[in-house]
Amino acid sequence: MLSGLETLCVLQIVRENPVACRKCFLHSEVPAITAETLRDLFFVAYSERGSNKRAKEEVTAAFWYDYLLDIEEGTVQSTLADVLAFSSGTTSIPITTFSELPTINFSHNDEKFPTANTCSVVLRLPTSHSDYIKFKEAMDFGILNSQSFGTA
Repeated sequence: MLSGLETLCVLQIVRENPVACRKCFLHSEVPAITAETLRDLFFVAYSERGSNKRAKEEVTAAFWYDYLLDIEEGTVQSTLADVLAFSSGTTSIPITTFSELPTINFSHNDEKFPTANTCSVVLRLPTSHSDYIKFKEAMDFGILNSQSFGTA
């Protein structure tokens, strides 16, 4: 009869791959989330190159990267953990990363605020802002006013 880590061959896998399994079993400090970490975490799903939509998306993506840097510098109200919670439902990146590829999509309607699907880890950024200040204010408002997600 199998028991404990022998179930599902976990013990064998740990013995064969001790370095890879180390962070699953040993405590380590969770590295701080940085603007670069979040920027690199998300795949940006752009429209076709050369299209009008793509041009707006590139401007919005530049606003997004600037927004992340402003958060890191402390010049906005949101935190990087707030952004991650808004888009994924968690305030830290899981050890094994997300089961779905975190993705940025763009809203091409008149929406002013970001939206997210936390199950699929999809963040939708509004392309309706033509200036960074309005984009930043809308992002902060959308993210900070979603704190009741998952509570009754």
